[in-house]
Amino acid sequence: MEIPDKLLKPGDPDETVRCELGKVIVYIPREIFTAVVFRAENFDRRYVTFEEGAVMFALSRRRFHDLAEEADAVRHFGRRAMVNIEKVDRFLDTCL
Repeated sequence: MEIPDKLLKPGDPDETVRCELGKVIVYIPREIFTAVVFRAENFDRRYVTFEEGAVMFALSRRRFHDLAEEADAVRHFGRRAMVNIEKVDRFLDTCL
């Protein structure tokens, strides 16, 4: 299998994910990586459900719920609770 040249060159770190494939390092576009790994059509949204966020952050739903609450990222739209992913990211950046 031949790997396209564009996947062998580092791209913008905010737009690509570095993956090791044996001894070869490839750079996958972030939206393709998240779609394949998380089996999602598009995680490029500002608000996600608790279930989607738990998958994105590889946490249990309960742990992600607690994290989102602590980050003050939970908003209620009618009867549905949604999480602002940007706030969760900023919160984690300040904690780590």
